[in-house]
Amino acid sequence: MSLVTHMGRSSERLFYWWLSVCMLAVLGSTAPLHAQWQRSSGLATGEGNDFVTSITGSSTRLVCGTHAGVYTSSDHGLTWQAELTGFPIDSTGGGTVRVTDVAVTSTGDIYCGTNRYGVLVFRNGTWTPIKGLPEGCTAMKLLAVGDTVYLGLFRFGLWSTVTGTDTADITIAPAFDSILTVTSLTTLADGGILCGTRHEGFLYRAKGEEGWLPMNYGLPRKPITGGVASANDAGWIAATALAFNELAGGIYLHDPAKADWTLAQEGIPIPFATLFSVASARSTFFISTGYFSGLGIYTRTPDEAEWHEWNEGLADKEVEAIHVEPRGGDIYRIHVGTRSTGTWWRDTVVSRTTVGVDDDVQAGESLAGRKAMIVDLLGNIVGIVDGQLSIGGLPKGWYMLVPVGPGKVRRLIID
Repeated sequence: MSLVTHMGRSSERLFYWWLSVCMLAVLGSTAPLHAQWQRSSGLATGEGNDFVTSITGSSTRLVCGTHAGVYTSSDHGLTWQAELTGFPIDSTGGGTVRVTDVAVTSTGDIYCGTNRYGVLVFRNGTWTPIKGLPEGCTAMKLLAVGDTVYLGLFRFGLWSTVTGTDTADITIAPAFDSILTVTSLTTLADGGILCGTRHEGFLYRAKGEEGWLPMNYGLPRKPITGGVASANDAGWIAATALAFNELAGGIYLHDPAKADWTLAQEGIPIPFATLFSVASARSTFFISTGYFSGLGIYTRTPDEAEWHEWNEGLADKEVEAIHVEPRGGDIYRIHVGTRSTGTWWRDTVVSRTTVGVDDDVQAGESLAGRKAMIVDLLGNIVGIVDGQLSIGGLPKGWYMLVPVGPGKVRRLIID
């Protein structure tokens, strides 16, 4: 027997197709995986709760904001239940106040931003308003960091409140003729906070610092930031930004090794104005599209040249919200909120491993100290590597050497 290291282009494509299938099969023993979008239940009543504006959560509970209040899920987004005790009624329309964003603290408190009714907190089984905010304000974005919850307002800047209290204080004073509008809030890989605004672009505050600095080099003039910026574990950032009064802008990537943003529209065949939210799982970004003529979800990594459509089974492609829920190991559940059919979810594998084009196991290669599984093209584990590689007894064919823990998936071809 010998180890073969050369493969043709068509063979490589076939190998990588099988690799993606088999990785799902191998990891599927730790949690059921669903390769297509599945629709959740509990939100599609046609009374506003099927219009989902935001999704977030903790390890035990998911929370979503809708045009008819706040809903929670304790089964990883399969079903949703209303949390409306004490929730205000809109004095102009008579229905439940519309929710713009939600946040969950480490203590389990739920905060929600509303349209014209400020910010509410769900504590001790009922909703109560956060005091000290401008009367009748609209909260655009919320972010929980430790025991602090940041409250981004429409035309009134960035505020904050501390878990366990019911008052808020100004964090960034209004700018741009006193009408600073916060459009996105996210924590970055370095622990800092990125605050997106309308007209002033992005403001960045380093972890442990008090001051905020602009972070706009490479963006359009006076950028209007759109979807929530998101940082992955490699330090990259993806964000949406439009030019003020100009038909320019779109989705941008920020390389941690550089100081500027780069337009990254390739693969998205739609106008920039339809981009909403950005989320990430490790080195993979997910972006939602909608509003004018939504085309669902697109995904890519910083190393890829373009975005790829990711809509198998998704019937409603006007998507506003995305949330990434870790399910253990390399498995993630992606949740999306739509404008008319509630929430949908889909499982995927986002591994720390990478596959090199010509990264084959070489004859005589030392594998001392390594642990891995030998997996055939049907996803069956046919052998274990524990410090040494033995191919005795294995039939000729293609295999994968899948590491136990972080590491590279390797091609193993026995001829």
